[in-house]
Amino acid sequence: MDIIKSAVVSATVVLAIITLSACSAEPESNNTNTASDSAAIEVSLGDANGSASDAGAQDTQPNSPDDAATPLQDSVNEQDTVISQDTNAAQDTSVPDDLGSGLPFDVEQPDASYSPLEVKSHTPTTGGFTTGSNAAFSVEFMAPLNEQSIASYTVQVTGPGKKTIVGTFVASGSSFSFKADTPVAPSSRIDVTLSLQVQSAKGEGLSEAYEFYFFTPGFAKTEPYATLAARYAPHIRQGISTQNAELDLLRSLNYDKDWDAQNNGANLANEPAKATLMWDVAETQSHYFIHYVFYWPGRSSVQGLAAYDNDTAGATVVVARHPKETPVALETWFKRSSDERRWLWVTKESGLVPKGKNPDQYNVRAVLETDKLFPKSANSYGCDGAKSCETRRFEAYLTGTSHQSCLWQDGSTAPSGPCSKAPSTLATLKLIAYEPGAKATEAKTAGVKPGEKLPSFTYALSSLFDTWYPRRANPSLWKAPLSYTYKAPTGRPKGDQASMGSQFLGGSSEFGRPPWAWRWKPADNSTYYDLPRGTVFLDPSFALYSRIGGQSAGLADYDATKKSGWSNAYCFAPLLFVDLRDTLACGGVASKP
Repeated sequence: MDIIKSAVVSATVVLAIITLSACSAEPESNNTNTASDSAAIEVSLGDANGSASDAGAQDTQPNSPDDAATPLQDSVNEQDTVISQDTNAAQDTSVPDDLGSGLPFDVEQPDASYSPLEVKSHTPTTGGFTTGSNAAFSVEFMAPLNEQSIASYTVQVTGPGKKTIVGTFVASGSSFSFKADTPVAPSSRIDVTLSLQVQSAKGEGLSEAYEFYFFTPGFAKTEPYATLAARYAPHIRQGISTQNAELDLLRSLNYDKDWDAQNNGANLANEPAKATLMWDVAETQSHYFIHYVFYWPGRSSVQGLAAYDNDTAGATVVVARHPKETPVALETWFKRSSDERRWLWVTKESGLVPKGKNPDQYNVRAVLETDKLFPKSANSYGCDGAKSCETRRFEAYLTGTSHQSCLWQDGSTAPSGPCSKAPSTLATLKLIAYEPGAKATEAKTAGVKPGEKLPSFTYALSSLFDTWYPRRANPSLWKAPLSYTYKAPTGRPKGDQASMGSQFLGGSSEFGRPPWAWRWKPADNSTYYDLPRGTVFLDPSFALYSRIGGQSAGLADYDATKKSGWSNAYCFAPLLFVDLRDTLACGGVASKP
């Protein structure tokens, strides 16, 4: 009623002014329909029922497509009640100043030069990394902001699993910043959505919701693990097939620099074939577990299976920490048909297979002397000039076309067997070599026969946790739906329990898996032990302990006083977000391999 009274008073005043003006002005013609004596007075009184209080109300439920902060005169004039002397006269479409927007902040009314609010920039940029662990970011606009329009219901910030991140907004001038109230897990994707309710000081809103994402950085103080991975990185013999040989050259998942798995097979001719091995290190009180992941942009048709993009295989080197750093086991992983093979070798000196026992009883392929399984290398990359440092590199053999991860000294004698070393296979085999180094060199497909001097190229090493793992839910990399969630064995670390990709885009059936979705599934479709998918990569200590047989196989529990035995307690397991390096049990400080 107050608005109606005010409107009537205003109309009376305006009519009085018009009447006085008409009496004093000298007429220009005999036309009685002039603007001066027929001016229209239009006053918005709300809806047809006269409810002015609801006239400008807007739905303030956040993140709805209908949440657009539309210019207020559009909403309040839909059912205007008009007081006018002449329906042909010009109309005043102004809105009373006291007509609220329904939002918990004041909305300035756009002027006649209305244009949508635009984002000028944001830091980090899309796909970039923030500094620190508090998911901090800032956004700058092309115009000053209505600072009250920046809040949790207009700006949505979510982390892994689409969980809302609670934090503090600070708006000033044409920009605002955000910082999470509590630390966010390392290598996590943060999604930001600016709704239509974000407004400028003039009341101009965004033309559409604005979205971007970025990542939190990985764990700090991981340089010693990078050095450790370099020290045991393999010497590789790569098989080169006679057809589609370019698919046998190792590359980086992001070799074409767009983080899009759908075009990796198509872009081979556009980028040089520079190899990158991904690494990850987990540390228990007793051992290091060093993962290496091999990646190819595609695989040709093999063994009757269709060709597909994005292929992986891998290897894990197990290194005892005490009494001195010593490699003790090698496990390789590869895909053949519908099976997933994991081959294991251990050193004689490790005692992981008791003397006189059959390795098969421990799911071990062979027991070899340390110098044979992990020969010393003339390539000192990973020692960085340190005294008493030695590099030991296993001799990897990666087959052409099928991309099986093998040990060169071992293999099947059957021509069609896994990692075949049959005479008929060797007679036609062509190879190139890769060595680890600080910078990758471009590889070529001109292979030579075994025993000849192999063309040698350098591969680089990159942290999987800092590159692949932050993008474990990126829709440009993985098939939908992203429904894979790691289900840890009872009592074991669970990770962040967020859904992530389990198969690359461009994969075929069970092929094209990222390493965190690997399992152990032999050719007879059985599993050697009942562990969930992903355990062999995410929880390598427990997986290997279970494979060998644990205590029933004679593995003694870790004795911290004697620093002997087997420990499944992690000091550092980044893929599971475990970091206990500063605890007394783990030495009180980050281990320095």
